[in-house]
Amino acid sequence: MKILVTGGAGFIGSHVVDLYIEHGYEVVVVDDLSTGRLSNLNLAATFYQLDIRNPQLEEVFVNERPDIVNHHAAQMDVRRSVAEPLFDADVNILGSLNLIECARRHQVKRVVYSSTGGAVYGEPEYLPCDEAHPINPICQYGASKHTVEHYLFMYQQNYGLEYSILRYPNVYGPRQDPYGEAGVVAIFTGQMLAGEEVVINGDGEQQRDFVYVADCAQANLLALTSGDGSGIYNLGSGRGTTINEIFTTLQTITRYEKDPMHAPPKLGETRRIYLTAEKAQREIGWSATTALEKGLAQTVDYFRTSERLTPVRLTPTSIQVEARAGGTDGHSQDALSQLVGESTGKATETSRGGSDTNQFTDTLDQIYAFSHELVNPPDQNATLQRLLELALGSVGAVSGSVLVLDEDRRIHDGALMYSGQSDGYDPQQLEDTLDRGLAGWVVEHGQAALIPNTCEDSRWLQRSWEADYGSSRSVISVPLMARDRVVGVLTLAHSEPGRFTEKDLALLVTIAGVVYLKGEKAISVQPSG
Repeated sequence: MKILVTGGAGFIGSHVVDLYIEHGYEVVVVDDLSTGRLSNLNLAATFYQLDIRNPQLEEVFVNERPDIVNHHAAQMDVRRSVAEPLFDADVNILGSLNLIECARRHQVKRVVYSSTGGAVYGEPEYLPCDEAHPINPICQYGASKHTVEHYLFMYQQNYGLEYSILRYPNVYGPRQDPYGEAGVVAIFTGQMLAGEEVVINGDGEQQRDFVYVADCAQANLLALTSGDGSGIYNLGSGRGTTINEIFTTLQTITRYEKDPMHAPPKLGETRRIYLTAEKAQREIGWSATTALEKGLAQTVDYFRTSERLTPVRLTPTSIQVEARAGGTDGHSQDALSQLVGESTGKATETSRGGSDTNQFTDTLDQIYAFSHELVNPPDQNATLQRLLELALGSVGAVSGSVLVLDEDRRIHDGALMYSGQSDGYDPQQLEDTLDRGLAGWVVEHGQAALIPNTCEDSRWLQRSWEADYGSSRSVISVPLMARDRVVGVLTLAHSEPGRFTEKDLALLVTIAGVVYLKGEKAISVQPSG
């Protein structure tokens, strides 16, 4: 059986994809990566990067001919739905209708739809809510998600397209975005592990129904084969947990020592909501099995080991370049060409024989000239500026920094350039740059690193940096070596995702290697203390 999963690179959808593949199903993923991550994708799935509103979705159905559609792609931020209701309706209603129409035209047997039990009911008239509870959403997100439920009923009645609607509670667990607006467990966990202030909206006594993501994925598996015809099912624990309780439990697990801060409550958010899953247990055999405390501990462990230590898609490259490529008084151009060739490998060989030959030669000439400048370098500020300009020009970047560190890894000197303009030496800016994850990782490990698209995985970024500059960037960073230790770090960024490649990384490694061969002549570092 072939299943098409929309939103299959997202938080919940990726867990559903993994479970389907684990059970032998063939899976096709459609995701526009607006919030999903390539790093979440199961390599056994066929992937289409596509918005569900795009008319080209039809081509996916023509090519793949799925038997089942599992629909997780959505605008799922309650606060954004209140601020941008037209966008919310465009994605959640019109996008879903485009998908359902494709399913009808291509004889799909069933649609499994992720709806929301936390938003469709509004302020409950009784608790826990069952499927018969009146539908009175108080936010646009709840209204748009429920509208699609009506469409699915209509298409079942008129065209025989069966459906399973799963009304989700507050789902939490691994892969949830700690920098987003939705998902209080992930947000609190990320802030606590980073030592940041944790903000609770309102008094914290609002209640939610928290269910671990693996349990919700299991419901998507059961919905394929269990039950007759079509149905709507609440997924929930039947228990309300306050935001204050979540904070206290996470505080204990993470050993976070600060008290929470409080902000005004958010418009459109329900005060108390939790769901009974008796119907789901009776008809499809589902119940939540992961205890809250256990699920929170597993979530924290995931963020400690996977989300906050090493940036995704790192490409380690040693820059301990041997001096055999040239002496301390300079390089022959042939030796430097060999050095570049060994660093860039096949990527460089391809460019030599193709349309990029002149660009490669120009870059090589500039690196060669820079190596000569370092024989008798000018003052350090000029050297750092020249190094930064050479690096930016070599890979077509417009923004970057070079930091010089003392033995205690404190910033001794540096240079910044944004959008082609030099910002000079601002200690606080440079300190912030080192703290932004990738540069700090490079200094810590002494290895070069490339992240082609931080939108794929913004986990290494601090929230302040992401808010200021956006997460859709290509970033590259290499350490500068002298006296067999890291004395600096060169970091470049570009606003265009995917702009930097392995070849760019190799070129910067080569430039860093020139600095290494020149040792203290290239970079002067004062002793600490």
